[in-house]
Amino acid sequence: MSAIRLFEVSPNQGIDDSPINWSSLAETLGPRCIDEANPAGSALALILGEDNLRASVDAYLTFQGGYVVARSVISHLRSEAAHDRCLEIWRSDPDLERRRGAVELFSTVASERDLPLISEFLSDPDPQIPVWGIRVLTQLAYGGELGEADSERYLRHLADTEDDPDEAIEQQIAFVREFLASLDFARLASDDLAAGQARVKEWIDGPCVDSIDWDGLHESLGVGARGGDWVAGLALERIIGEPRFRDAVDWCVDENPDADLACSVLEDVRPRSAGERCIEIWRWEDDLRRRRTAVGILCLVVVNSQLDIVGELLNDPDSTIQEYGAVILARVLHQAP
Repeated sequence: MSAIRLFEVSPNQGIDDSPINWSSLAETLGPRCIDEANPAGSALALILGEDNLRASVDAYLTFQGGYVVARSVISHLRSEAAHDRCLEIWRSDPDLERRRGAVELFSTVASERDLPLISEFLSDPDPQIPVWGIRVLTQLAYGGELGEADSERYLRHLADTEDDPDEAIEQQIAFVREFLASLDFARLASDDLAAGQARVKEWIDGPCVDSIDWDGLHESLGVGARGGDWVAGLALERIIGEPRFRDAVDWCVDENPDADLACSVLEDVRPRSAGERCIEIWRWEDDLRRRRTAVGILCLVVVNSQLDIVGELLNDPDSTIQEYGAVILARVLHQAP
């Protein structure tokens, strides 16, 4: 058995395989959320459901079994539910290790509007939590969420002090307090209000999956200690289910309403099952428009085990499909070591 097939995914742990109503989902998200930087993440959060996302934080804080997979999904989606659960645990959990872990995990889901919280982390009586609070700011700076000038100013300080590992935590805290005091919190407060107004209402057709067994999911994926977006994609395909991703391809190919949202989710997760469905439509259907659209989606979702299709696409009699094949080939060459 090849190494690639060891990590293939199979049917989901969900309630059923009923298709996702992408129009209903888009209506729930609203036009403002659809136009934001990460509509796919917002859609996936509704598909999984708030209870599962909150439980994923608790699963991570066990630091056993499926905690790496849970963390990968949490950091990939950066959902409001996981964000709020981290803060709840930090504020009220009696277990110090869970409080520390919650702040460490919070660094993966925080956004610019959370900057006022860093001062609270710095004032925590536990000596470790201020360190993780500084990491929250560092992650935001690396992500450019402080604005270009402020991010560069903060990262320049990090570069200047990286050769001084013995710099006292008190000095680091003092610098961060001074840095925070220099930021435009009036603008941040405005952004926070806008974010609150943009939060979506409850989706009447969701969530689409039952409670998630993170330990069982980790074992079935066989990814060991590896994490990151690749693992998150594998996990999301397993949780939500291959049939739903195949159906999402058909929703897009049929040019149904809000196909753009379905397509953004497919591109975000890159499920192997979606690529397989695209290849099926291209191989076996006669309608040229559908074949072209399917190969266009394939450009977004193709995975390594499907790259042998490139030669056939380049030799397709249709010039548009040939062009899509060249796009996939360019991606392969770009990814090559």
